Amino acid sequence: MTYPPPGQADDPYEPPTNITPAAPDPGSYPPPPQPGYPAPPPGYAPQPPGYAAPPPPQPGYAAPPPPPGYTAPPSGYTTPPAGSYAVPAGYQNAGDPLVPGGPDFSSWFAKVQEVAKRSWKSALIITGLGISVPMAVVAVIQQFAIGAWTFSVLDFDSTATAVGSLLGGFLVLLLLYVGVAFIASAAWAAGTWAIVQEAGTGQSANVGDAFRYGMSRAMRLFPWTILFGLAVGVGTACCVLPGVYAAFAFSMYGFVGVFQRGENPVGGSFQLAHSDFGPNLGKILIAFVPYVIFGYVVPLIFGIIGVAAAGAVGSSIDPGFGYNATLGIIDGIGTLIGAVGYAGMLLALLPTYAQLRARQAPTSTASLGHELNS
Repeated sequence: MTYPPPGQADDPYEPPTNITPAAPDPGSYPPPPQPGYPAPPPGYAPQPPGYAAPPPPQPGYAAPPPPPGYTAPPSGYTTPPAGSYAVPAGYQNAGDPLVPGGPDFSSWFAKVQEVAKRSWKSALIITGLGISVPMAVVAVIQQFAIGAWTFSVLDFDSTATAVGSLLGGFLVLLLLYVGVAFIASAAWAAGTWAIVQEAGTGQSANVGDAFRYGMSRAMRLFPWTILFGLAVGVGTACCVLPGVYAAFAFSMYGFVGVFQRGENPVGGSFQLAHSDFGPNLGKILIAFVPYVIFGYVVPLIFGIIGVAAAGAVGSSIDPGFGYNATLGIIDGIGTLIGAVGYAGMLLALLPTYAQLRARQAPTSTASLGHELNS
């Protein structure tokens, strides 16, 4: 058998020359890398022909149950925007020795404890010498005055003379209490200065320097101290609650008067106290607790003890020197103990003021110290 020469058309073993190579299957190569993604690593296995993305969930498909303990967010909840949890501007310095690290109660309470541990001695000495001692002296004088003027009216030759003597005695007491208000204003400013100094330097403040500062600032507070006393006294006489509100609203006047020069102390106090009424009311009422205990409850107990002790040496109907002296001295001791209440109130209210100021603008111990000396 003969075979045709190679290359001829009828050669059955010659490969065809008119066939176009088939295009590669798209599924046999990996898809091109997307922008921003690296190329697949060497050895990447191509997807099999006909591969497609999984189909979308069918209607009625239920999501898997949440993990145990999961609580769904409330209706209408949206993810907070970035930066929404930023600390207010005034609280950026969380380690400040006087300004609380945030507007919440726990930050305030922690700062009050810190300030009290650092400055309780200075606050107690200053409020004791500048508030409690003058009040104790007046309490003793008042007791002698009441004994001499009230129970000796029948000894006068005429009613006019008796009334004149009583009015003269009350006028003297009024002037004494006005003097106490002036000294107390100086003591409040002095205690404020001492606490800020100790927060800024970390060292005990000089009591003499504190009182010199207080006397230089007393007139800023003195008229408002008189107004504060009248408002609280009249309010307390009117079913107590108005007096509590007056104490709350006036609570910051002593700090506004020494820190914010040019600001009306009472107006500034009202603005600060009402800036966040509910939380502020709770903090300020807690700050007043030491004063209520040591300024009211303890003197009341000593007053009862004084009456019992004085009754053993005289009669309230016709009191003599022994009766008045015993009652006056015991009342004076109870008033002196009230220094603990004044100191505790000062130590709690000053961080409260700093926290309220920080809600308005950046506030620090350094800025408060600058305002004190401006």
